[in-house]
Amino acid sequence: MSLPPLTSRAHQRYDYSDFDRERLLMHMRSTEGPALCTGDVTGNGLADVYIGGARGQAGALWLQQTGGGFERGHREAFEQEVRPEETACALFDATGDGLADLYVVSGGNSFGSGSSALSDRMYVNDGAGGFTHTGQVLPTRRGFEPGSVAAPHDFTGDGIPDLFVGIRLRPFGVGLPASGYLLEGNGDGTFTDVTEGWAPQLLEAGMITDGLWADLTGDGSEELVITGEWMPVRVFASRGDRFEEITGELGLENTHGWWNAITAADLNGDGRMDLIGANHGENSLFKASPEHPVKMWAGDFARNGMVEQILSYPKDGRDYPVGLRHDMAEEIPELADRYPDYESYAGQTVQEIFTGQELEQAEELRASELQSTIFLNEEDGFRAEALPVRAQL
Repeated sequence: MSLPPLTSRAHQRYDYSDFDRERLLMHMRSTEGPALCTGDVTGNGLADVYIGGARGQAGALWLQQTGGGFERGHREAFEQEVRPEETACALFDATGDGLADLYVVSGGNSFGSGSSALSDRMYVNDGAGGFTHTGQVLPTRRGFEPGSVAAPHDFTGDGIPDLFVGIRLRPFGVGLPASGYLLEGNGDGTFTDVTEGWAPQLLEAGMITDGLWADLTGDGSEELVITGEWMPVRVFASRGDRFEEITGELGLENTHGWWNAITAADLNGDGRMDLIGANHGENSLFKASPEHPVKMWAGDFARNGMVEQILSYPKDGRDYPVGLRHDMAEEIPELADRYPDYESYAGQTVQEIFTGQELEQAEELRASELQSTIFLNEEDGFRAEALPVRAQL
């Protein structure tokens, strides 16, 4: 199929560096778009495409034509919201009229928790080629948070699509646990947060990067699968009016990694849904195992009201800081006096640089698996197999 109009679409990256504010980060989280999702917006039986914008750039809806190719669709509602980084989206029928409506997730790490730019947006399809923003602030529990995923599914069983929305991180607080939310659809394009009643385990679940619904147990009901950075692959099963975590029952409790994405498919044709996890990969200086995990402590080490991240790598059973002396001293000034030169800093472990009390007051995270992996669904749980070398680059 020819896609000539789409080739002219350029993702215009906003000039912002996370490292100007948080020097000890391993990588940026403010540029994790663009969002992309498909659904039938016009009712012609063909899949249309929404491509999210970067910060300062409007997203774009592309309508598939019966003769082939795509044409740019409705613009007005989308161009009124050009501030956030659009990190995820979902096209699904939230109003029951047979046409796909649009949910857009706002993310990135360039806005604080007081910025409405981080509010997700629900656009209702009017059936005449236009979309209307409902104006509802979503999710609603903790002000404004940068999200990473929106996965529709009717988990209440009332015939109206509901949503799982995953939060990527706390604004300017990388390493602190973020939440996942269950939003019950009201049938008119608005939602009600029911997380606390249905799945309180999702609150402060971690730095969520992806989530999906799939029937992993073969009982005819789809489970919620989530994962993220410094997180294991976690699975929650429906128990009527609540969700119960079954991660341990499925043998996935020791899968902590730097997961970027996860998907489900029956890979070996046995009728059971398997999982494919996209991790950090092996083309890296970082190596991890259950016995020797990579670690990070996130806390206010500088006692200035900000969150600093102390990343470490394992060597000979000890945890050595990844941060160089000048970066560490820039973020935590007292270290410049304690370690006046590079020689005095060299060879110091995290436990020697910081007191036990300082480390205990911080959030400690571990990653024991960095390989991208398939998880084969067997009778007694999941069996992990690393993907080939080409998939680890």
